[in-house]
Amino acid sequence: EDGDQVVIRVEVPGMVKEDLNLEVRGDALIIRGEKRIEQEQGNGRYRVRQCTFGSFRRAFQLPAPVIAEKARAICSNGVLRVELPKEERARGRRIEVRSG
Repeated sequence: EDGDQVVIRVEVPGMVKEDLNLEVRGDALIIRGEKRIEQEQGNGRYRVRQCTFGSFRRAFQLPAPVIAEKARAICSNGVLRVELPKEERARGRRIEVRSG
């Protein structure tokens, strides 16, 4: 978290953007992922078919109110980075001290 945004990084090995679903609900970020892999190999008279399925769901409590409509999510090399801009009222503001 910094003055302007909340950043969340999650490792999601083997997943691409189509496998992920993100949602801001109240004061939480919910990340869901689902991966399906089907492989088929044939060698002569024998054929092997293998199916792998996996899913996950994680919820992160957000430390400040955010603007969900302006959120950005980037998935690259197995790492998901979510940037959530804070609402104006949640941002810190520097107050200048004057001599009097």
